[in-house]
Amino acid sequence: MLRTHLIHARDIIRDLGLRRGLGMGPRWLQARRFHLGASPIDATVAVAPLPGARCEVLTERDLQAFVRGCQAVSSREVRRRWRARQECLVCWIDGEVAAYRWDTAGTAYLPYLSRWLRGAPGDGLVLECRTLPGRRRTGAGSLLVEARFARARRQGIRRHVGLIAEWNRPSLAWAASLGWSQLGAIGYRWTLRGRRYFAEGALRLDGDDVAVLPPAPVESLRRA
Repeated sequence: MLRTHLIHARDIIRDLGLRRGLGMGPRWLQARRFHLGASPIDATVAVAPLPGARCEVLTERDLQAFVRGCQAVSSREVRRRWRARQECLVCWIDGEVAAYRWDTAGTAYLPYLSRWLRGAPGDGLVLECRTLPGRRRTGAGSLLVEARFARARRQGIRRHVGLIAEWNRPSLAWAASLGWSQLGAIGYRWTLRGRRYFAEGALRLDGDDVAVLPPAPVESLRRA
């Protein structure tokens, strides 16, 4: 677990730079805020040809190669997620992991919030989406999104929703470039009584759950 956290911290500093990365740490320990993003699965993604690339659902056959390529992920963690009915879609380039994402439908436990995220009917939950540092700006992430859209349409999913940490400006900008819209926010602040949670926009706190509200009908939007 400690090794995983150190690898994630290293990647954050790579994304934000040393000064911003270290400055973000104390604020993140005091309060955390995540933006809710949503994307209809009929969105289009501009994908350039990527020689040697393939996107496939992770299975036992490729598990060891996946774990070797993703230092922050263990076989035990992958199997835990499989038991929770989460699906991992992987973009391989020349047989090596370039990007991956975890999705599910219904509900999923979010360890970083200590809450269950409950999607609206027809929602697919994006739990994690990551391009490895050495493969960024190669188009691997966009290729993975396109493959996930095609799979979601076959599964009857109508909308993807997911949370992105407020500090993660590169991911927020990338999601916006793919047509994602921000629908709300969720987070907490440490107080003398422990965590004080808040929910905004299309999110509601419901006991130990965080519920995503269904999209408003077009007629409702027009009246508003």
